[in-house]
Amino acid sequence: SDLLNVSADVLNAFKTVNEGLENTYYSVDRKISDYYETFEQQYNKQPEKTAEVWKKAQEIRTKTDEVINFIEKEIKIGMLIGDRYEILDKIGTGGMSDVYKAKCHKLNRYVAVNVLKQEFSENTNFVSKFHVGAQAAAGLTHPNIVNVYDVGEEEGVNYIVMELVEGITLKNYIEKKARLSVKEAIS
Repeated sequence: SDLLNVSADVLNAFKTVNEGLENTYYSVDRKISDYYETFEQQYNKQPEKTAEVWKKAQEIRTKTDEVINFIEKEIKIGMLIGDRYEILDKIGTGGMSDVYKAKCHKLNRYVAVNVLKQEFSENTNFVSKFHVGAQAAAGLTHPNIVNVYDVGEEEGVNYIVMELVEGITLKNYIEKKARLSVKEAIS
């Protein structure tokens, strides 16, 4: 039936958005609106298919909610975290987290905000390790270790706020230098 083909097409579109986030929030919203308009039109033509079509509609609604929740949790330049840290730029990424340059509006200074990647935020084990790591780092004092200023969670976004050290990354330094002396490596 036309309606089932339309619902399959919309479901595939949502899968694409969910996997790659290639569409914006607005295009997702437009697809939802288009689907429901089509649903209303087709319902009037084929009321006997209502149960089957309604099941597809619920699948699409679930996928839509997942996509919207993911998009809304995505860190964006200019957003405020913890009512004080304004995200200015993405400066790095690792296996479990992304690092952003931010401005702390309470203390008027630049900081680094380490944000746990969304795919790990649903796993309580990862979240626990993230927070334990922040607490452990906060207890360390050494000129070669950044200070930890804050740790928190806001609407599913887990973050650690640290001292911002301007310059190149250690990885880039080692790639540029090719070989470090023993003295340089341990200092």
